[in-house]
Amino acid sequence: NKADRATEESQRAFAAWWQTYAGDRRFVSATRGNIDPALLDLPRRNLAPLPASPEHAHGHGQKQGLAALSLPAHQRWRRSLNSGQGYHACGWIFDAETVFDTVALLEWARLAPVGRVKGVMRIAEGVVRINRQQRDLHIETQNVPPPDSRIELIADTETDWNALQASLLRIRLS
Repeated sequence: NKADRATEESQRAFAAWWQTYAGDRRFVSATRGNIDPALLDLPRRNLAPLPASPEHAHGHGQKQGLAALSLPAHQRWRRSLNSGQGYHACGWIFDAETVFDTVALLEWARLAPVGRVKGVMRIAEGVVRINRQQRDLHIETQNVPPPDSRIELIADTETDWNALQASLLRIRLS
């Protein structure tokens, strides 16, 4: 609650909302975010979810490109193209069962004729995070698998995405 920044109008709107949806929720007014730290140890009293609101006070950026992509049921992979501001991007998402050959995947990412490669991919050893800018390639392995594999290539010129896709699909182990 930002009591120190609230206008009379927003206080009235909150009071109306509180009458309808507060339930057993606790109301604490705070100035400059100062609250009693003991409040954090109190058990939660109201477990009912809050309603969605078109008047939500702040926006969450709409996911775009590969981040917005999901797989329909029973589809093993999908491609997404995007372009803007002088750049061209192509990304792929693969289901949780798809595993890639580690060495071949890293070579594919290293040699792709693009300026940027970023991805989180399932490999036999677990997961590899790939982040390449021009010739600067960084990789990190993890043993906790993501729900799917995703990789995106970004170029400043038109690129033969079909050829890159064909070689990427060839290095799948499953």
